[in-house]
This record gives sequence, C-alpha cells and structure tokens, in this order.
Amino acid sequence: MRFVSLCLAFLLGPIAVAQDSPQPPEPSRFFPLAIGNAWEYGADFQTAPFRREIVRDSVINGRRYFVMARRAPKGYTYGSFDAEYLLRFDTTRGQVLLLDSEGSERVFPETPCSLDQAFGDGECEFDDAGFPITFRYEMREYGSATIAGGTVSDALLSFDSFAFGVQLASDIGVVIAAGDEGATQRVYYARIDGVESGTPALEDLMQPQPPEPWRFFPLAVGNAWEYGGALQTAPFRREVVRDSVVNGTRYLVMIQRAPEGFPFGSSPVDYVLRYDTTAAQVMVLESDGTETPFIETPCSLDVPFGVGECTFDSEELRFFYEVVEGGTGPGGVEQAASIGYDSLAGGLTLMSDIGLVSFAGDASVGQSISYARIDGVEYGTATLEDLTSVSAEDAATPRRFVLAAYPNPFTDDVTLQIELPEAAGLTLDVFDVLGRHIQTQRATRVAGDHTLVLDARAWASGTYVVRLSTEDGAVQTVRMTKR
Repeated sequence: MRFVSLCLAFLLGPIAVAQDSPQPPEPSRFFPLAIGNAWEYGADFQTAPFRREIVRDSVINGRRYFVMARRAPKGYTYGSFDAEYLLRFDTTRGQVLLLDSEGSERVFPETPCSLDQAFGDGECEFDDAGFPITFRYEMREYGSATIAGGTVSDALLSFDSFAFGVQLASDIGVVIAAGDEGATQRVYYARIDGVESGTPALEDLMQPQPPEPWRFFPLAVGNAWEYGGALQTAPFRREVVRDSVVNGTRYLVMIQRAPEGFPFGSSPVDYVLRYDTTAAQVMVLESDGTETPFIETPCSLDVPFGVGECTFDSEELRFFYEVVEGGTGPGGVEQAASIGYDSLAGGLTLMSDIGLVSFAGDASVGQSISYARIDGVEYGTATLEDLTSVSAEDAATPRRFVLAAYPNPFTDDVTLQIELPEAAGLTLDVFDVLGRHIQTQRATRVAGDHTLVLDARAWASGTYVVRLSTEDGAVQTVRMTKR
C-alpha cells in the first residue's frame, strides 16, 4: 500500500500528496528523547504519582544513549524501586532500544513495534524474551492527548495486546500504559523541550552530573599537551603517538619530551596507558608486564559533583578531591567540569575533554597547561613541534636493557637488578609518587648482569619510581613501595 502511495506521489506531484495522503509525524516524535524532558503519571489507587525524566546522556561504544530516571511511590503497581534506563531511538527500526546490564540492546517494551506506521490500523509482533506477542496498532490523526492543559498532538499511536497496551502521542510520548484495568497509568504532566503541559507534583529528578569519567583523561592518537612552570626556560610536551596491542589489550603510547633543567627530569619518557572502565582510572603498563593505576588518576574518576577522599596505591597516599562544574582550559575555553586532587605531598587538577591541566609537588615545581590538542581541536597556541615525527623504526625499537627491583615492597633498602646487553653510561634517578626528585646516581657498566643497592632508610613510606637511562636515550622504569 505504501509503495502504491509513493507511486501516486510521483505521478501527481507534492501538492496532491499533501492533500490526499496526510502523513504521520516523524517516528521519533512519538518518544521524544532529550535531556530535561519529564513526565508524571498517576492512577486512581495511587497515593502519589511517579515521575520519569531524562537526566543526562552517555556515549557507550560510540553510540549516544539518554539516561531516563524513574522514581515511583511506595506501593506503585510495577514496583516502587528507583530505576534508570539507557535508551536511544533507532531510526532504522523506528523503535526505542534499551541497553541492558550485559551491554546488549533490546526493544523498549513501550515501543513494541515500529513507530513508522501510516494512518490506519494493522498488526505487528513483539518478541518478549523469545515469547512472541501480537499487537494490534492504530494510528489516528489530530488526537487530543489525555493530559492536563489540553495539549493537542498531531497523531496518536496505540498498541494493544492481551498482555498490555500503550498509547503514544506525538511530541509528548507515552500518555497511557496499562497491564490491566487496575494498573492503568495516565500522564497528567509533561515537559518536552522546555515546554510544560499540566502541573508537576514532584521535584525534578535531574541533578547536575559530571561528564563520563574517561573524558577527564582523553586518550586518543594525536592528542597533545604542553605545560610550563615559573622556573622553566621552555615548556615540555606530551603526545599520544601510537597505539600498541599487548597480550590482547590495546594501549596508547604517550611520550614526553622535557627541556633541560625540567624539575622531574629532562630524559625522554614513554608511558603505555589505557583507560580501565571498571576502575574508572588510567592504568600504566609497567616494565615487568603488570598494570598499576597512573598517578595522575589516583582514584576513580566516576564520582559526583562535591567533595570526598580516597586512597592511592594500597592506601599509601590519601587524597582529598573536589569535583566542580565548569573550568577554563587553555585558550580560555570553558569546559564542563574539573576534578582537583590534593594530598600532603602535592596535588593535580583534571579537566573534562582536556585532561591534566596542572600539577605540583611544591611551589617550585608547579606546572600548568598552556596548550592542548584533543581529537583534532586545538586549545591555546603550541610552541613545540609534534612528537609524532618520531619515526616508526624508532618507535618500535625495543628497550635494550632490563631493570627490576627486589624485594618489593621493601623496608630499609632495595636491590636493583640491571641487565645490559652492551657497555653503557647509566643515569639512575629516583622520584616519589608525585614526581619529586629524591636522588641521582651515575655510573658506567660493562655488558652483563649488575646489582645496585639503594639505602632507603631515610625515605618516607610510600611509592617511588626508579628511572634508569642510558647515554644513547634508552629508558627503563620500575615502581616500588616502601613500607
């Protein structure tokens, strides 16, 4: 039938179609998904209404979902628990899809069949967890939605089956839902795209929420940052230059190049990083193949606006954090949110869609961001050349020596084991967990295995990083903990 209508449209022209074949609104208008949209429903036997509201969006596996929160009164027929649904409108199917806890998509029951229907009636089938349910549907023109305020919609779409029924109004959404006569729910308030119909009885569910945690440390090839401090003659630069798959896990390689005299050392440094969605932290791949949390995400980034405290590295270092709305990044561009971490040893600040914007162990080594390039968008002005000019051959060159520490954790002293394939001049630097320089040793060693004992009796308990570099630029690090 629709094919015939389309043929007539081609023959008769657009004016004839507009007069003779009115078309329903766009399917997505029957379930308007936008942040801030809200609905309240009630039934005769309920002591209080229940409310649904789209409180935020979320990007998962490259797809944008809307988070619809539900708050129901005690004794509500379908359960008084609070719930959140991850929803998106699928334009191909003409239905709303729900992302479940297992990461799979399924049809949201309130759009049991495609919303892309012509005026009239018919039948369709809904697969309810392998159990097919046949629905009768009817699309009507110019219905008046059953909502206080007399809101009029262009069309009403009803689905009915032996199990349940639902009626959707264009530009409003679900206006009636019923499992049986005693459980019929009717909308009496809606707020769609800022326009209210009826009078709300409940407060907004939407509370300001920080962006997705990974946005506070955006890892993508080509992202770059420059930082400077009061005592530096030139900034230092970081850049994500490539990715690397290790044991089936994808990592991003971030290299750092610092000027001579940089407080944390001017030797080149490579970090092999990935964002862990479970811990909501960036993890660094250590030289021994183990993963540890990156110090610049000392605690989970999945926290609400406000203040709190957390511990880093097996409770060795306690941080106080504050998540605030807004923040000005490099180039004066406002961003959505910032997280500040402070401890007795120092602090750092992360900004959404930028990453690390400042860090300090004390006033003499404070660093602030001056430039960032995130997903191809530049903030501020770069003063250094891209580090991606490092050749593929150089990038793929393996480390030419092995560094290990034992015992780890240690108490009074720690032994470093060094394996050199050739004679080399060595520089050994020790830093605390916030990058403050502890000591430096230099030596020349012949090829072979060597040991070096570090006297750590004067060191405070905590985490330390040993970095060993050769005169030709090879670098190896090991992380160790003093009890």
